[in-house]
Amino acid sequence: MSNLSLNDAEAIRIMRVGGNLRVRGITSGDTTIDSDSEPQIRRIENRCEVLIAGNATVEVAPGVTLEVLECAGNFDIEDLATPLSLGRVRGNLRARRMGAIAIRGEVAGNMTLEDAQAFEAEQVSGNLRIEGARSIKVREVRGNAECGTIEGDVEFADVRGRLRVSVAGAVRANRVGSKLEVQGVASLHAESVRSKLKAVEVAGDVTVGRVDGRLSCDDIAGNLAAERVDGHVGLRAIKGAVALPRIDGAVDLLGPLPHQGAWKITSRGRISVEVEPDTSAKFTASTRRGRVRLYGVPETNFTRAERDRVEGTLGEGGLDISLEATDADIILFADGDAQARDYDGRRRSSEFRFGRRFSAPFENFADDLREEIPEFVGAILGSAGRIVSESGKFTGGIAHDVTRTVGDALREVERALSDLDDKVPHEVSEKLSRLGRKISDTVERAVDEARERRRERARTREEAASEAAAPSATSSQARSSDEPPIPGVEGTRDAAMLKILNAVRDGTLKPEEADRLIAAWAELHGKGAASHGE
Repeated sequence: MSNLSLNDAEAIRIMRVGGNLRVRGITSGDTTIDSDSEPQIRRIENRCEVLIAGNATVEVAPGVTLEVLECAGNFDIEDLATPLSLGRVRGNLRARRMGAIAIRGEVAGNMTLEDAQAFEAEQVSGNLRIEGARSIKVREVRGNAECGTIEGDVEFADVRGRLRVSVAGAVRANRVGSKLEVQGVASLHAESVRSKLKAVEVAGDVTVGRVDGRLSCDDIAGNLAAERVDGHVGLRAIKGAVALPRIDGAVDLLGPLPHQGAWKITSRGRISVEVEPDTSAKFTASTRRGRVRLYGVPETNFTRAERDRVEGTLGEGGLDISLEATDADIILFADGDAQARDYDGRRRSSEFRFGRRFSAPFENFADDLREEIPEFVGAILGSAGRIVSESGKFTGGIAHDVTRTVGDALREVERALSDLDDKVPHEVSEKLSRLGRKISDTVERAVDEARERRRERARTREEAASEAAAPSATSSQARSSDEPPIPGVEGTRDAAMLKILNAVRDGTLKPEEADRLIAAWAELHGKGAASHGE
């Protein structure tokens, strides 16, 4: 063991540490080095260059600057007010209550930073977590990155994994390899997002190049623009202009709509717009292979040039909104309509509660174990939960696969829990066992519900067949209905369509499932019309 005092040094450069390094800033006294091997020191006036073969602990006096060129192990540093310059850290890096930090090389492991000034880094090969900093600028993170409570700007050139930023200034990300989530930031600019993008409570603009997955925006005070979105788009409370020229999935526009500006949206999928009583907008809606449908919206305010193009104005027409769907319908619906109010009561029936009851236990289990089980375990449970939840989310053909997929999901979860049982502490192992029993009980209840629902549908079809064979008066009354019902939901076309749209808005029905149901109705309606023409 060696303990060395550097009482006259104003700047220290640690050339290399062969093991782990711990640095602590002190409020008084001299700079000291405590290591398990004799350090080599070269003095140049009031500067020191230090080479340490093993592990070391360094206490840095006030006003002394520190530079570390290489640390072969883990690096732990705290309470250093002067700027810190780092070269390469081969292990993990943890820093707390720091001044400015600049990493010129690579952190090969994970990095955690709490309460710092400006932070710049070239590369973090593991995960990066920052809580409390003045500004952030990072070139590359090969794992996940999470930042919170950043006073100034946040800039990432390349994040291979997931990026989350909450409560920060302007956020800029060139490329994100997985999901991008921001909340409470000044603005967002992202060039490429390979998975989902979610932006909530953004004070300025949201500008995106390409999003390979879903785009969700809620409470955006500025403008929204995305060059291309491959998945579903869900917008709520967007106060500025919207420009979405290329969308491959469905689009759900939820109120309130702004009273001024311009929205231009083009999508290959369905576009649905929630129209509130105080909406002030001029609508231009056109489709190529679908129809423009109005539900609960005053049709006297609209003119239909063709079946696939509708123009109209609500209120003063302050918002200029242009919608184009190439392969599906455009739907304008008002939540205050009588049919919507009727649906609001019926939508709480068991067919919608089924998905909520089934998915909730998995979400609660993940929350209970989040602090004790590594993140990849939560991902396994979440994946299995989604398999089960999506299988029983809605009635119709989707629910027929419940009994098959829940068994696969259950076996997947049981295998994961079994593999982890020997790798976690005893108290966590007991919780895993309880979790497995809860999952089994939940799956059994879900299977029973699915079977009972299929029996009910079979009885309903038998009753319908009996009614079809009744006297011709009954047949005439059935033919008097304007439209056939949508498979999987009750009521006529109008009521069923509102039911689907509100289910998407409330999150009880996925947009992809809504599109399949609407397409099923269109196919059935087309066959009915052809038979009638014959």
